[in-house]
Amino acid sequence: MAHSPVQVDWTFDGLWPYQPRYFATPEGRCAYIDEGPRSTHAVLLLHGNPTWSFLWRHAIAALISAGQRVIAPDLLGFGRSDKPNRLDAYTLERHVARLLALWQTLGAQQVSLVVHDWGGPLGLWWLSASHVPLRRLVVCNTFSPVLPGRLGQTPALKLARFVSRSRFVADYLYRRRHLMLRDFLFGGGTAHHTALTAQVRTAYRAPHLHAEDRAGVLAFPLQIPRTTSEPIAQHSAEVARELRETLDAVPSLLLWGMKDYLFDATTLDSWIEFLPRASVVRIASASHYVQEDAPQEVASVIAEGIL
Repeated sequence: MAHSPVQVDWTFDGLWPYQPRYFATPEGRCAYIDEGPRSTHAVLLLHGNPTWSFLWRHAIAALISAGQRVIAPDLLGFGRSDKPNRLDAYTLERHVARLLALWQTLGAQQVSLVVHDWGGPLGLWWLSASHVPLRRLVVCNTFSPVLPGRLGQTPALKLARFVSRSRFVADYLYRRRHLMLRDFLFGGGTAHHTALTAQVRTAYRAPHLHAEDRAGVLAFPLQIPRTTSEPIAQHSAEVARELRETLDAVPSLLLWGMKDYLFDATTLDSWIEFLPRASVVRIASASHYVQEDAPQEVASVIAEGIL
């Protein structure tokens, strides 16, 4: 069913003052921002589901103020990137291939990596494949270093795991009902709902106004491995083994919203085991989308952690 184009003010009354740049990929055009001084070192910010680079707006401003070059892509299917309506465009391997293609266009030789949600596994896979020298690492509320890893055990999460195994039910919940936005980002994934102003909510709705725009949103939960024998889990374990020594040698920070029932304290513990020398900042009042629950604290901690 065709829909009439909807006019969107992508500045959201000044909350997002950045103009997108684009690069072409076999699956569609991808958007990103490249702000701050032209430097051979860049801070790469990777979002997850169902967000886009808007999630990092406070951190971006703080990093630019600190003199950093900031790269924040919108993964295919999210933000201002194209949204092909087929699931095979959104495999983890294809997302990583597109990040590799983007990096080749940037002229940066060193990276500080900041990840959240699905940006965690994607960032590690990209580091492994790209061999870009890593200067700093900041990890926010994401999967354990090795998939499937430790996840919370709430009834809601158990139900989500169950429905993700039924393509029909998952399609209804993630694509038709837009569960990730309505019930997680605007629900249990944030602790301070009043901070999600009308314009912030509009910014998160804008990329996925129609069900056919949400194939990327659906594709992520369908790829969560159930066992360590699945190919995604096996590759995740290989990447973790390969990167462990590299990651342990650079300054790293674990920044965690402790009210997250998806990636709870047990998931944080798995990162502490993986990176025992990392600094840890726990934000007791924040949930999964820690950037929205504690925006200024998160922005400040990230900027300080990168310097």
